[in-house]
Amino acid sequence: MDIVDRINSCRFFAEGHCSDQVQMERLYLLYQIFEAQQRLRAEAFCLQCGQWSSHMSFASGRAATQVEVR
Repeated sequence: MDIVDRINSCRFFAEGHCSDQVQMERLYLLYQIFEAQQRLRAEAFCLQCGQWSSHMSFASGRAATQVEVR
């Protein structure tokens, strides 16, 4: 799983509670223009936090909710 997938499946990030929210938003939106060193730092930060792994079902759970509402 790459950093963009981690960010995309992190409930903390989605709810705006990431302690490095601005940096992660920039990385998520502008991944290709980030230098390798910046990407590695962000990835290390994300791995240390660990919230992405405990909330990975957020993206799929939301899609399932939308289907049920229809």
